[in-house]
Amino acid sequence: MILIVYTAALFLLAVTPPVPAPLTPGGFGLKLHHVAAFFVFTLLAWYAYGTGADRKTLLRAVLHSFAVGVAIEAVQVFIPYRTGRWQDLISNAAGIALAQPVIAAVRTHKRRRAGRVPRRGGEGP
Repeated sequence: MILIVYTAALFLLAVTPPVPAPLTPGGFGLKLHHVAAFFVFTLLAWYAYGTGADRKTLLRAVLHSFAVGVAIEAVQVFIPYRTGRWQDLISNAAGIALAQPVIAAVRTHKRRRAGRVPRRGGEGP
């Protein structure tokens, strides 16, 4: 349910008149709000798909996150005060990528708690 609400909020923000956001120095830069939004989106998608330790669950979350980003940029092409930009997809992808170590850490923690991964130093759970 929270993923649906978050998706709706992203689309709502994507179609409302923009608020100027600073880019990183050097012209093209990662928009931090895109990075942050898709970092959170990826974590929520992974959670919604069941936080499975298998690669399929993670792949679904990543593809779902990227597809939503593509859909947002595609919709913005048709809105006069918005612009759909491929550069924004790079910022979205950065947020998706940054979520991966967090997901990996949570997966490892869950396996340790289940006794399937020994702690460092060979100690037991």
